[in-house]
Amino acid sequence: MIFESMEQFRSLLPEESVLRAQENSTSSLALDCGELVSDDSGISGGISASVRRGGFLGFSARSGFRAGNVDAVLREALANAGKGSSDRIVPPLPAIQNVNRMEQDDTTRAERLAFLHALDAYIRAHGPNVRARYLSLDTFATEKKLICDNGTASESYFIRYAVYVSLTGEAADGDSVSVDMLDNGSGSMRSYLRGEAAVFRKLDRLIDALDRKRRSVFVTPGEKTCILGYDPAIMLVHEAIGHTVEADLVMGGSIAGRYLGKPVASELITLGDFAHDMNGSSVPQPIYVDDEGTPARDAMIIENGILTGYMHDRDSAAACGVIPTGNGRAFSYSDDPLIRMRNTAILPGSSTFEEMISATEAGLYLVQAGMGQADTTGEFMIMIIEGYEIKNGKLGNAIRDTVCSGYAFPVMSSVDMVGDTVGWDIGGMCGKGQPMVTGGGSPLLRCRLKIGGN
Repeated sequence: MIFESMEQFRSLLPEESVLRAQENSTSSLALDCGELVSDDSGISGGISASVRRGGFLGFSARSGFRAGNVDAVLREALANAGKGSSDRIVPPLPAIQNVNRMEQDDTTRAERLAFLHALDAYIRAHGPNVRARYLSLDTFATEKKLICDNGTASESYFIRYAVYVSLTGEAADGDSVSVDMLDNGSGSMRSYLRGEAAVFRKLDRLIDALDRKRRSVFVTPGEKTCILGYDPAIMLVHEAIGHTVEADLVMGGSIAGRYLGKPVASELITLGDFAHDMNGSSVPQPIYVDDEGTPARDAMIIENGILTGYMHDRDSAAACGVIPTGNGRAFSYSDDPLIRMRNTAILPGSSTFEEMISATEAGLYLVQAGMGQADTTGEFMIMIIEGYEIKNGKLGNAIRDTVCSGYAFPVMSSVDMVGDTVGWDIGGMCGKGQPMVTGGGSPLLRCRLKIGGN
């Protein structure tokens, strides 16, 4: 059990130190054609310390919450700091006191499993053309308590749930086709489980998408006008833009390092990594203090098409001569904080979905993404597992699985319509040396993309 209070250890803190206690808990349930195939849960936790000496940061961690471990990790971190040297001067941080706790999830395993079975039964009853179905429900919760020698004290509790549904059917030519849905959010699942009817409506849409895909057509490769749905747009924001503007990757040679102060997108695009709210509304993963003890603030990346900044921790901010944005995040108690995204999103525009479709003479509406990849050059490739033709300003046939690709900044520069509503996703785990829950958001985007092969 995590310490009730960290203040009891403040007198032990050496100068320029951070003491963090953290506990992560997970649960996972999955049904394959109605059979329970996964039923896992786990808890891990411990204490870590970071101590800075001569510009060099020492780190140490131990599992469990024994009081004796606190003195041990502080001594070990101090010793580790003494083994290195750096001429970099990292400015001190202001002290901050913050408590940011979401409502804890009080749903039981039995309730979550019954919910999954109810969804599975609904699919069986309403999806006569569904040949295979897979459903999962995962939760991830993390509790952190942190104190710094400067007087900072922070306490947070965050929980995320993710419901994944995959349906498979058979196309007219005998090929197997599938569609997916990822429904996710943060906070207690209680209200979500009670909203069964709302989830059923989403399943109706997914079943209809599968039926349409059974009659789908293959897309002719080439560059096309595309309307990116929320899911592929968020993947583009995260993979092809977000990682290129993390300051450690910028300092390592990311393409974004060449374009600070220059246009990289359409004037319609404003993109930021938001700390705790966006346009006056709370983001899915509000962060007020990062795992280095830095007060979290918005990192505005692109403003009206101009690249204006990066995401920073204390060290990268010192190297660049800017104020840290509070992007130093650690997944586990045993992880040293790295520069990570928080809630990375494009602000909404003014176009409705209907206006975007009707204004498109010929193109594609790309709804759901599968796997994707990108590198620090901004080049990306995203598999599209649900999409539709647009002809004469109207939606047409469903399309078979394809890929879209390009370079992030040229694609963002081609955007000529931005939707008026932002969709959020917090269902996945980002990998960068350690996993991390990150939130992503985007409106619909109309742009030019390369579709299919060479």
